[in-house]
Amino acid sequence: LQTYLLVAPQSRSYKPIGLICLCETVRFDFIIERAYRIGQKDLFDAVFYLSQAAALLILCTRKKEDTMNPNVTLTLATEKDAELIHLMKYEAFLPLYEIYRDDEISPVKEPIEKVIAILERKASEYYIIKADGLPVGAIRVCHRKRDYEPPKGEVPAYISPLFILPRFQNKGIAQIAVKKVFDLYPEATVWRLDTIKQEEGNCHFYEKLGFVRTGVEHVVNDKMTLIDYEKKI
Repeated sequence: LQTYLLVAPQSRSYKPIGLICLCETVRFDFIIERAYRIGQKDLFDAVFYLSQAAALLILCTRKKEDTMNPNVTLTLATEKDAELIHLMKYEAFLPLYEIYRDDEISPVKEPIEKVIAILERKASEYYIIKADGLPVGAIRVCHRKRDYEPPKGEVPAYISPLFILPRFQNKGIAQIAVKKVFDLYPEATVWRLDTIKQEEGNCHFYEKLGFVRTGVEHVVNDKMTLIDYEKKI
């Protein structure tokens, strides 16, 4: 366990803005660097960010038996949840980024400003996925796709992204979340998404939910290919 006293420059001195303990499951450099930059602009926002990071720490250190058969719920996200989504997204996608180094499209490389912009869009909704009341991931539903005009009678919905913190994967949480999203949008006639072809576990997950491959693939680099899926209702 490591403890950090976080300070931010104010005037010509350094003012403490929070104390946080981080275990090895949390990326220290990302949290500390991000909170430091926030603190340079607004101490209140930095403290709020630290509270989000502390919540993530609690999640990452819960005992295994505490996470079995959790009560999964979805909460519609607002702009106030941008920091939390940004932090969780980083944690969730970092293991994949370290394998594929997809610098141009990896959520790990996305700035917080992009998350805020997405939350402001009217053509999509972001939901915080909670297990026993605590945030463990997120899922976003889009209603339009750039450069695509759906045929008459089709009401498409797109899942992009869906992520669960590594500590809470393989517990059925994502499957429950997707099924709840289906229930939220009964008007959708087809669901679409893409995932990494090389990640067989991800492909099996979506196929188990009724998604089928469309045959369309997008080569990202020599290690990674995205494959399109759809599920017709």
